[in-house]
Amino acid sequence: MPDEPAPGRVRRRGAGRKKKITPKSQLEQNLNSLLKVRTAGAPDDETIVFTDLSPTTLSAKLKGMGTPASDETIRQWMDDQGLRLRNISKVLSTGSSTERNSQFERIAELLDQDQADGNPYFSVDTKAKEFLGKLYRSGRVRSPQPFKAFNHDFPSLAEGVIIPHGIYDPVRNHGHINIGLSHDTTLFACESKSVVFDDLLPKWNYRAIPQNLSGVCV
Repeated sequence: MPDEPAPGRVRRRGAGRKKKITPKSQLEQNLNSLLKVRTAGAPDDETIVFTDLSPTTLSAKLKGMGTPASDETIRQWMDDQGLRLRNISKVLSTGSSTERNSQFERIAELLDQDQADGNPYFSVDTKAKEFLGKLYRSGRVRSPQPFKAFNHDFPSLAEGVIIPHGIYDPVRNHGHINIGLSHDTTLFACESKSVVFDDLLPKWNYRAIPQNLSGVCV
């Protein structure tokens, strides 16, 4: 019989678990109507859509519409529709230099030579600036009471800005971070380097001044 399962199978192929939200049901129609007004798309790709409505929010709204469904049921339905939680992927190229690979190969060659000769070298990087004040930050800490932040993270609400600038010796595991309070300028980078070379190298007992600085570029 064509409907009989294959030998060794409990169900016939394609006869998996029944979907909890059936197509064209009132529940699915209500879901689509809720998403229709809270769904945006990419202007250059009509296949990309996104929404800020969570399964928990949708569950509460569907209950008020007389078609209740659990968070997990809605989450599975959204996954089937391709509405999964996603992060922004930094994959779009802004252009590249024809000499990019040769530049990095030359840097690697110099660093390998320094390491072989016992000479120190530093990796230099400026991290993303952080706005100060009662603004939201991801992550959790243990505390007797919750931290409160503004409901919007407008830069105009910040009390200031900090820019971390780090210098690190990966061979000897020595490093230093300077916190800038204005802008990431050439003057700030040079001042950060001077702090390490003038004040910290003697304390770290360096016998030679590092000749190579490896900058991290994006």
